[in-house]
Amino acid sequence: LLNVQGQKSIYACHNTSFVIDEDGNMCSFGRNDSGECALGHTTNVQVPTVIPFFSTRKVKQLFCNSLAFHVFARAS
Repeated sequence: LLNVQGQKSIYACHNTSFVIDEDGNMCSFGRNDSGECALGHTTNVQVPTVIPFFSTRKVKQLFCNSLAFHVFARAS
């Protein structure tokens, strides 16, 4: 069961998932063979982990394309 403090939204995209918390922090977890989690490595991620690129930006919304292979974030 997923337990992220202040969880606001969850987005499932193919084999990787993303979480936005109430403060606008974006986390990722799941399959990461090609760096899908945007964490700077290619090791699969078992627990939601804050994406460093978004540590100074607040994510408002995510969009997955129709095939769920790409994710687009709207941030401030």
